[in-house]
Amino acid sequence: MASDLEIARAATLEPIETIAWKLGISSHELLPMGRGMAKITWEALSERFSRPQGSLVLVTSVNPTPFGEGKTVTTIGLTQALCAIDQSATCVIREPSMGPVFGIKGGAAGGGQSQVLPMEDINGAYGVAEYAPETREPSRSFERFSAGLSDRGTVNSRVGPAGAHTVSENQPVDVPPLGFAVAHLHGAYIVAQNAHGMVLVDAHAAHERITYERLKAARATQTLASQPLLVPSALSLSSNEMAAFEEFSGEFLRLGLVIDIASEGSVVIREIPVILARDNAERLVRDVLSDLSEVGHSDRLAARMDEILATMACHGSVRANRPLSLAEMNALLRDMEITENSGQCNHGRPTWVQLSHDELDKLFLRGR
Repeated sequence: MASDLEIARAATLEPIETIAWKLGISSHELLPMGRGMAKITWEALSERFSRPQGSLVLVTSVNPTPFGEGKTVTTIGLTQALCAIDQSATCVIREPSMGPVFGIKGGAAGGGQSQVLPMEDINGAYGVAEYAPETREPSRSFERFSAGLSDRGTVNSRVGPAGAHTVSENQPVDVPPLGFAVAHLHGAYIVAQNAHGMVLVDAHAAHERITYERLKAARATQTLASQPLLVPSALSLSSNEMAAFEEFSGEFLRLGLVIDIASEGSVVIREIPVILARDNAERLVRDVLSDLSEVGHSDRLAARMDEILATMACHGSVRANRPLSLAEMNALLRDMEITENSGQCNHGRPTWVQLSHDELDKLFLRGR
């Protein structure tokens, strides 16, 4: 059986920005703390204080072992199990106890398949000065929350009882170009308000473009980072699909797809790209194989690679009818603002539209 250290070193880290996005946290709200680690800014935490709270499961003790009680492993494993059944769950664990007892009770990162990575960095350095939590008192400037709009006056802000954006008379703040999310309509569209009026965003199309640009950037510099599936997935292929797989087997590795031939007409999917980790692996591979079959020969692959990445991006994007929280919507808006070509989806359609104050007035015949 592999040791905790061997398991940790064999794993592929998911980008910390991807983990943050799943929590509704934008990359702008992170303070990088080294490989695979980051803090959340005080502004980001403050904005969330008044939002509806989830359920708390507190793991305080379990049957003790000779080297400790195993609370960390239990906590991480429980979180993994909840996520495996499509529940939204986040694990919060204490700082390490490695220093005071030299690891005799184990570390702070769990064990086996229930670990927080990078395990060595967390156990070895997370509690020293450079990683220690900041103790300074927040200044008033840190308590400026997300923005709302007065009828025609200054942009102002405070956080309401449920985390919605409401109006304060005295506290002006800057509003991002795409504003702040207000609602999610029909599981498809984000309604946001900015300094110019109202913004409507097609969430799937926008996220698809963001994912596509990230895939392109990653592939331009290196092979796409992959993540092992918890359970490898067997997939039966047609003769045409198998021919395409054999023709482009090396390209699959560069796309972050680790696939082995199991028999004459089947393969086993072992790893998929980290950025697409929540997607259906079988459907992803079939769609990529379909695109590669149309290419025909490897010498024509380069001209079609953007189309293949676009297919993969579609799989990694927010699905229609999936409810989005305010935090997730605002994180998507912030990512759109820093992503090249985010105003158009991969098929050339707009991802968002702006309705100005004047355009909204005309809809209701105001001012006539």
